[in-house]
Amino acid sequence: MASLRKFFALAMNIKDRLRELDRLQHKIAPTQPQPSFPASQLNAPDLFTDIFKPRAGDFPHLASAKTNAGENLQQLAAEGCFLLEHCTALDATIGEFTLHELPNLSPELVAIAGKDERLATLDLRRTLFIDTETTGLAGGAGTVAFLVGVGYLSDEAFVVRQYFMRDFHEEAALLHLLAQQVDAASGLVSFNGRAFDVPLLNSRYIINRRRAAFDGMPHFDLLHAARRVWRETVASCTLGELERSILGIQRHDDVPGALVPQIYFDYLHSGKLDGLREVFLHNRQDILSMAALVIRLCQMIKEPLSSTTLRERHRLGTLFRKVRQLERSAQVFENLVERERSAQNLETFAELALCYKRLQRHDEACRLWMQAIEKLAFHPVPYIELAKHYEHRLKDFDQAIALTERALRAIQLREELKSDGESEIYRLDLEKRWQRLKRKRAVSSNQ
Repeated sequence: MASLRKFFALAMNIKDRLRELDRLQHKIAPTQPQPSFPASQLNAPDLFTDIFKPRAGDFPHLASAKTNAGENLQQLAAEGCFLLEHCTALDATIGEFTLHELPNLSPELVAIAGKDERLATLDLRRTLFIDTETTGLAGGAGTVAFLVGVGYLSDEAFVVRQYFMRDFHEEAALLHLLAQQVDAASGLVSFNGRAFDVPLLNSRYIINRRRAAFDGMPHFDLLHAARRVWRETVASCTLGELERSILGIQRHDDVPGALVPQIYFDYLHSGKLDGLREVFLHNRQDILSMAALVIRLCQMIKEPLSSTTLRERHRLGTLFRKVRQLERSAQVFENLVERERSAQNLETFAELALCYKRLQRHDEACRLWMQAIEKLAFHPVPYIELAKHYEHRLKDFDQAIALTERALRAIQLREELKSDGESEIYRLDLEKRWQRLKRKRAVSSNQ
């Protein structure tokens, strides 16, 4: 019965994909048939240029944009692959963010967001934002990147170049042109590129007997940075979900990523351009969204106490601690403890106390745990932390024993209100601690 349900679920999934492909085939020109010609005849760039010419409504969330499609198209097409270039003015807004902020972002902010000290040398004016569209989503030696989009800053615009191979024999030319641009860059920004895009492209370079172009480059992978800040805030940390929930971007009629390989294979088989335009737009939007995401992350790291939710603030405080910016971490958690009643929980107290301990501010850590006892009367952790302070720093075994006994009573009251396995773990630790303190006090008394 279970296998029968799986069969019907798979059949419905295939039907949904076929419906989506049918929608894309009729989307580009509903009143006229789409031009069709064999891939071998697509050497004239103007055929593609006409298809990819900007149209009203391509990017409804992109305001004040100047778009230039197909610049230097003839020259670059003669070198063996097809290229589109789009220039978006820096006064353009992507969702809720303006591109002119991007060139002025400090590399130190990027290094904190990426939790990688090597990114402190990253010059965003010479950095490539990279995204690929491939013949498969699983990777492997048989997977090819047929479209590689790279975004970068010029003097007055954010430029997106899209390298496209019209057939498999153009891969060497695509990789050659891409390598020239990568060699001039100081680093990379991607979304899950560390696990997918970069290993895939490096493998294609090796298969084509070329040096892997991306080896050793500083690489800011936005997926990991987004998870550190928003994994408990949004439903998932996919780029699409972050666009909707964080950046204020709503895509319209976007091609699903799972259908991209089939659209390309249909083009190779029949020469039809149906759906390819949507693939190019999808790729370009991914790159623009990455630029907006970098801006948002750096804004939050620069000013963590403004325009952030409580949960975002908490995650930023933890991030500061992990990159050893303890003063900034303490500042964030002090704000949460002192001003936000809903944030006065064990996790926040523990984070701030840890910062104090590492900063050698032990008296402040002690006062904080005393405050936590008032807020969290039935939780044993504040008593345990204070007992450690009196045992190891002040050598006051009587006070440490008294706090341990209070922690045991707190566990008893906690169990009367709610029985859980966590209390039993604390009880075993406290009983061992109590026995050890008794022995230490006896030894101290005999000296």
